[in-house]
Amino acid sequence: SAASDVYKRQYQRRVRGMNILQKHRVISSFRNLLRSQKVIFANDAATRKNAILKTREGYLKFREETDPSKIDKLIDEANATAQWLLESVVQARPNKDGKTYSIKIEERHKKETWKRPPSSGCS
Repeated sequence: SAASDVYKRQYQRRVRGMNILQKHRVISSFRNLLRSQKVIFANDAATRKNAILKTREGYLKFREETDPSKIDKLIDEANATAQWLLESVVQARPNKDGKTYSIKIEERHKKETWKRPPSSGCS
């Protein structure tokens, strides 16, 4: 969407003080999270918008980070979170009766072991 493109451009301008490979990895992890949210919240615009805002806030929170090992850890956590979201989050939809919900388990959810997402200050 246009809003997420604006956020990406704003973040790209703020990513300074790191080598080009690491900069690309940061941007890639940001996009990876946005793509995951697009899939997961495809039919829920409000939740998707909030997820995009939270992701942006998380990245901006660490925009001044200069320690390469810390940046690498944050990148790895962001990518692991995106994968966890795709494999673990299932949206429930209300049924016509208004009392029960239905979920649609997709192939991406059929994992033998589910793990909790990594916990850090960037999510």
